[in-house]
Amino acid sequence: DEQAHLYAVDALRAGARLFAGNPLNRVVSDYPGLHTATAALSAVTGSDVFAAGNVLIPAIRGAGCLAVFLLAERFARAAWAPSPALVALLAVVVFAANPAFAFFDAQFAYESLALPLTLLVLFAAARRARAPAGDAVGLTLICLLGLAAVVITHHVTTYALLAFLAIWALLASLRARDRHADAHPRGL
Repeated sequence: DEQAHLYAVDALRAGARLFAGNPLNRVVSDYPGLHTATAALSAVTGSDVFAAGNVLIPAIRGAGCLAVFLLAERFARAAWAPSPALVALLAVVVFAANPAFAFFDAQFAYESLALPLTLLVLFAAARRARAPAGDAVGLTLICLLGLAAVVITHHVTTYALLAFLAIWALLASLRARDRHADAHPRGL
């Protein structure tokens, strides 16, 4: 896949349009998120595509670890854990100990960008769920832009994110219904 992604970035840098065919892997051209980000970084820094990719992938992996930390810390605080920072640190260690983190997600491939974007969307959604009304607009925008970025970056990650958000919405709806029923019991 790395060669197909490099081909797509080189094509963009040479003036090809988004979603242009890719003879190395047809599916890669349908998800130009990684290609667009790498081509933009290459253009802004004046570096070649290889150097831009070698900066982008570690940066987004670090962002993914930060998102895991912030998500875990947020949930640990909500669960009244005695040390939310320690819980969050352990979550990052587990996340980074995953063999996919060391090998698959270290490649110059679309999932390497899509997974940290997904974690950003989840973090923003978790913050938005408890945010005051004034902060909700900005967090909603982050969620929508992040979701759009995931959609144009990797299909399988998009399906997983949408499934997770749907389950989360269903559980939140059931929880709200139960709270409403507890607050307004029906008389006999």
